[in-house]
Amino acid sequence: MTLLQQCRIWYKNKEFQRIVNAMEALPFENWTPALAGMLEKARNGLKEEMEKDVLEGTGLFTGQILLSEPRWDKQKLIRRLGSEWGLKARERPNQQSDSLLFFVRNTILSVCLISSPVPDGQAEHAAASNYLWPEAEERIRTHTARIFVGAMGDDASLLDRGRLLVEVLASCCDQENALGVFVNGTVYETRLYETLAKLILLNRLPVDNWIWFSFFHDAGGVSCYTRGMRAFGKEELEAIHCGEKSSEARELVFRIAAHVLQNNIVFHGGEVIHDADGRRYAVSRGEGIFSQQETIRIFRIPDEQTSPDE
Repeated sequence: MTLLQQCRIWYKNKEFQRIVNAMEALPFENWTPALAGMLEKARNGLKEEMEKDVLEGTGLFTGQILLSEPRWDKQKLIRRLGSEWGLKARERPNQQSDSLLFFVRNTILSVCLISSPVPDGQAEHAAASNYLWPEAEERIRTHTARIFVGAMGDDASLLDRGRLLVEVLASCCDQENALGVFVNGTVYETRLYETLAKLILLNRLPVDNWIWFSFFHDAGGVSCYTRGMRAFGKEELEAIHCGEKSSEARELVFRIAAHVLQNNIVFHGGEVIHDADGRRYAVSRGEGIFSQQETIRIFRIPDEQTSPDE
């Protein structure tokens, strides 16, 4: 019986950990795309079993490059990974033409060409939310295929997996038929995504590649909320009526998100935080206003009123 056949039996019996153990013991040069796919399915099975104990979506680092045509230049991607990021990817003798699988810093990186568009109009709906790229929805409506990228590996830190995902996605942006980057519930313009990713080369966190900042305007002011924190095991952030302008609210939430990710901060609720201008904000936990999941909610504390001099 081959290892793949055994893994299929274990998967059918929901013995996911046995698949993970077997794959971790197998030398990487003996991996095949089918075995890597089985490992990913097993990890997903384990995550489903543990979702009561951890935030749903933790460690899920995936993204897609939307393509105008169902083709890619794999060798160009391999060269770009090496020249731009120092990532050594190579084709294996038994690797299919539509996939690339390689191992970096305890992380399995899987890249696969899918010759069909994102189903059910999901990409178009996501593109419509990109306020930085008004033409996004129209631009990617013509996509006919995509490159799917995943970063897996429980032995690597969440931050490192997140960086590697960004590096591979940014390298894929160089494909001549790339239209946009579908990640974090929106679609990024390829050149912008590449530019933002270069912060990694300066030893800075690519927060804007990881997190999308959305806004809600009403009579109370501007609110800002995130999409992407859960991949790092953190609740999404919601800053309620924390600015008169979108730029003010975004700056506040960006700084908090970066601080949480950089320093692995956990908010329990009841904290008071300050911005650079000394304004105070109360932190609470609860069901999200803009999300059905539990979030970290941030409210401005009004400045203390002082009595006028007599």
